[in-house]
Amino acid sequence: MIRDCRVIIRSVLSEAELTEMYYVRWLVLRKPLEMAQGTEQDNHEKDSFHLLAIVNERIVGSARLREVFGELGLISYVAVLPEFRNQRIGSRLIKKLINKAQTNKLKFLKLNARTPVLKFYKRLGFQETSQVFEYLGIPHITMEMKL
Repeated sequence: MIRDCRVIIRSVLSEAELTEMYYVRWLVLRKPLEMAQGTEQDNHEKDSFHLLAIVNERIVGSARLREVFGELGLISYVAVLPEFRNQRIGSRLIKKLINKAQTNKLKFLKLNARTPVLKFYKRLGFQETSQVFEYLGIPHITMEMKL
């Protein structure tokens, strides 16, 4: 665990940062599943808002917000490198996305949470809205927040 680091939470500023963000996302979310690079992206990257967590000029985490249906936002691809977990980085990313959604006049946020992190999202105000389902061989639950 890394302590006493200044964490910067901000949006992506360059193509180089976007590339590094995808790599970190792959390391955290897809490599452990033995999935190829490229599987950490989808067709909605360009129309989404991406946040970065940066420590000592290194991207250590990220999260994405995509607006759909006018009042609904989807949070996805929340990833923090293992050595930077349990330091409130994930919470800061989600809180900043919640603020962005409120600024954009969204009414609801939705996400699909891996079951081991349900308590994390509940602490931030999300509520379970589905039964457990499998995605990529991992149990997930859909969660929602009314803004």
